[in-house]
Parts: sequence; structure tokens; C-alpha cells
Amino acid sequence: MRYSFLQFAADVMGRLGEMARAPAQSVRLSALPGVPWPEDVISLKVTSLLGEVGSSLIMNAPRERLGSGLRIETEPRIRLMPCGMYGAELRLPVDFLCLMSVRMSGWTRSVETLILPGTPEWSRQWSREPGIAGCPGRPLAFLDRDGDGLMIRVIGSEDPDDSLSWLSLWRVPAVDEEGGFDFPEALYADLVAAVAENIKT
Repeated sequence: MRYSFLQFAADVMGRLGEMARAPAQSVRLSALPGVPWPEDVISLKVTSLLGEVGSSLIMNAPRERLGSGLRIETEPRIRLMPCGMYGAELRLPVDFLCLMSVRMSGWTRSVETLILPGTPEWSRQWSREPGIAGCPGRPLAFLDRDGDGLMIRVIGSEDPDDSLSWLSLWRVPAVDEEGGFDFPEALYADLVAAVAENIKT
């Protein structure tokens, strides 16, 4: 869900027992340059804690509390795999946290589990058996490197022109140019409480 940073900071302040200054107070403050109000200090702390605390909550939450994630647009690079199926390589944003769901149009189901390097299952992508590496009825997704970044290689397409239906994931929460950030709705109250607790300690 989309959240306003100003509202989030106000929610944290409320949790801390602080009140935002009224507009008339803002005018009076202009005569005292260099004297920060509590909300200015708290806002700076909230900004610095959002990414770390928010990421930790997302990574440690049960999947059912994460919602559907964010839809990401990316152009797949298709390659023929040893199994005879086609794999689509999907470049991930640099602030990628976790996969929620991915599906190619030629599949009969989506993939929600990401196979990580270093696990015994990761070598399945190089198998010559479609049932092991991935097929339309049982596609698989493997995390891999793409230059300096990360990508997901999804295997299970029969058509070299297969297209991406969707890629849904969570990113490190950060305030964008519009003053907002994306975060799982079910975890928002936990985020407010955790950031407030970090500020108090």
C-alpha cells in the first residue's frame, strides 16, 4: 500500500506522545533560525530508520501478511535452457527484498518461491529434464547475478516469444520524490511501533 511520509512521521510522533506544531507556530519559528522543533528531529530519525526497520519487518513477516507486493515492469531476456524449455531473465531493482509472485503468459501457474544460489535445488536449472528444471505446469524461479545487480531466471516457457504477465515483489522502503513510500498494509502498525521504539532507545 502507498503511504505518505508526512502522515507516517505524524503517526510515529503520536506514538511518542509528541504533537506536530501548528501553522502559527511555524511562522514564529522563522524568527529563531537554527532551533529545531521536536518534529524536525523526529522526522530526520524516521527517515533514517525507515529502510532498515521496514526491510527487517518485511523479511521476517509471514507471507500472508505481505499482501501482493509491488508490480514491477521489466523486459525479459529469453534464452534456451538445456532442458529444451525457455528461461526468461528478469532484472531486479537494486533495492530488491523478496519475491511475491512471477508469471509468464505461457505458464499454467505462477511462481512464489525463489530458489537461491548455494542451495541444492539451484543446479536444477541446468538439468536436461523439463520436469526438473521447469515446465509450464511447474515453472521454477532462480535468483542469479546480472553484472553488478541481481536477476531472476524463470524456466518453464515453451515459446521463445513468451511474455511477462507480472512480476510482483517488495523493495526496501524509501521515500520517493513524491513524498511517499510503499509498504505492506498489514505491517504498517508494526512499522510505526518499531520506528518509535528505535527512536526512544
